[in-house]
Amino acid sequence: MDARTAQPVATPDTDEVKVGAARKLSVHGRARRRRERIRKIVRGAIGIAAVLVLWHIMAVAYDLQQILPPPLSVAYNVINTLTLSYDQRWLYGPNIYEHLLSSFARAITGFTLAAAVAIPLGLIVGRIRAVREFVDPVIRSLYPIPGIAWIPLAILWFGLGNTAVVFVVFIAEFFPLYFDTEAGASNITRSWSTLRGAMGPRASLCSGASSFRHPLPTSSLACG
Repeated sequence: MDARTAQPVATPDTDEVKVGAARKLSVHGRARRRRERIRKIVRGAIGIAAVLVLWHIMAVAYDLQQILPPPLSVAYNVINTLTLSYDQRWLYGPNIYEHLLSSFARAITGFTLAAAVAIPLGLIVGRIRAVREFVDPVIRSLYPIPGIAWIPLAILWFGLGNTAVVFVVFIAEFFPLYFDTEAGASNITRSWSTLRGAMGPRASLCSGASSFRHPLPTSSLACG
């Protein structure tokens, strides 16, 4: 056999050297990532501490305790509010947790109503051209209206109760859910129609199920 064509034979020593080098690289990579994480945490902590110190200096130096309380005073009041340890009667109702529960209920109600309307409507508009040509221009004409502009209308229409808040949440959640669902439904290719014609009812069942599964990832982005 020609010496020039002979292949080098891997020896146990060579394999051990390669494994050792890979192990050193992995250890070095983990150490570098750990140093980067520590550096980010330290720098972030320094930035937050600098803001708090500046806040305290401004509040004390310019006698702004009434409109800009120092950080320690704010932290003290937050802890007392959360632990229900008030120095005096709380001015905003029984306690903060009832307000949080009421706000959460209003937010969940508005979001549920928006999802119940926007997701089916987005599926229909995305899959049926005739419906899209009638409905989509109307929704896109309302979309540029800022969310804050709906607040006076909500107060005029529903008063100052919970219904107005639910309506504002509904409007805020409706458009992202609708547009993401409509985009997911309209991106389904026409190959499903060809498949239904070629494979019969079984393919029709599969394509129908896929028509509703395909837009779900884009709808979940709006929920997030």
